[in-house]
Amino acid sequence: MVASDARVIDPLMKTIAADFNVPLTKASLAVSAYALPYGLCQLIYGPLGDRIGKVRVMAFAFSLFALGTAACAFVPEGSIGLNALIALRLITGIFAAAIIPLSIAYIGDKFPPEQRQATLGQFMSALMMGTVFSGPMGGIFGDYFGWRNIFLLLGGISTLVMISLLRAAQKEKRPVRDPSKPATPTLQSYGLVLSNPNSRIVYPAIFLEGLFLFGGLVYVSSFLQDQFEMKILHAGFLISFYGIGGLAYSLGAKRILKSLKQPQMALLGGTLLTCGFVLASSLSVLKAWWPIIPAMLLLGFGFNSIHSTLQTKATELAVKARGTAVSLFAFFFFLGQSLGVQGGGALGLFFGTAESSGKAIPGYWAVFLASGLGLIFMALWVASRLPGMQQENAVPAKQP
Repeated sequence: MVASDARVIDPLMKTIAADFNVPLTKASLAVSAYALPYGLCQLIYGPLGDRIGKVRVMAFAFSLFALGTAACAFVPEGSIGLNALIALRLITGIFAAAIIPLSIAYIGDKFPPEQRQATLGQFMSALMMGTVFSGPMGGIFGDYFGWRNIFLLLGGISTLVMISLLRAAQKEKRPVRDPSKPATPTLQSYGLVLSNPNSRIVYPAIFLEGLFLFGGLVYVSSFLQDQFEMKILHAGFLISFYGIGGLAYSLGAKRILKSLKQPQMALLGGTLLTCGFVLASSLSVLKAWWPIIPAMLLLGFGFNSIHSTLQTKATELAVKARGTAVSLFAFFFFLGQSLGVQGGGALGLFFGTAESSGKAIPGYWAVFLASGLGLIFMALWVASRLPGMQQENAVPAKQP
């Protein structure tokens, strides 16, 4: 549900911009308003989950997430409505922030390192299913039922999930702490994570991944609608192939990881991401929409290849503060995403063209090309550093 809620707005951005009579760059604030607090609030939920229980924190946050999502359906018309939507997306992002990182940390607690990356790949299958369905759902509601009502549907389903999560929270035992040792303060937990030298590779890499990936990905649907005059439904269906590519990786993760080492996985992911964006940038020249299908498949498979590698490394940074480590990972990822969406919009305007009607068409080709180049350089850097990164518990982290 969190994955669907985060991505369902992508195919709707042009519709939202037209509904409120604002430029696409202003409508994209609804994406950044979600991503920025989503990243910032990781800094709170990680230590909180380590201290009082990961499922407990998730259940509380998901309850408010469900309410915030449903409330987006009731924003009024006009500039007040756009401001209300941006505010509600910000609030929803605050509470959505707890779910995925604490789930990853929970998996880190339950599975040893040799099984963890494959298990995380299976977990990513659920996220990819949310991404697969979010595009077509956004398109259907954007074209036929009104974009506001998609948030009512997601909020309603999330309420049912919330009930199950609250029941699970009642059964969770509080983390056991040695009474002879004082509790680790939040700042010391972050110091414990950051004292591991591997954090100097993992966190800059995930920031750059979020920056370049979503700086281009979020504009694919708008590009298809502008370039080929597609309906939102058709564009949403096509971008769902990103989720199908990710799902293909998740289903084959165990087999792939038997053949490739982590540096090779990072290089594979970066190469596929770059190929996907270069192919997307060429559609204006090719004058055909169908190559976006292999482009999105490449982006989905490539993203999961490198992201799961970095994710696994994040779970190894500090065993005693795993929730903190994974939350800091998500913070940098969504900080990069938030800045990337705005940066991609600005780049598109800079290279944009004006039609005879006076309408400005962003230079999407430049946005996609910049994303692809940034990702391959990031992947090359990560692949060159991974062999020197020591395994879990190999490097004792010093207390600050």
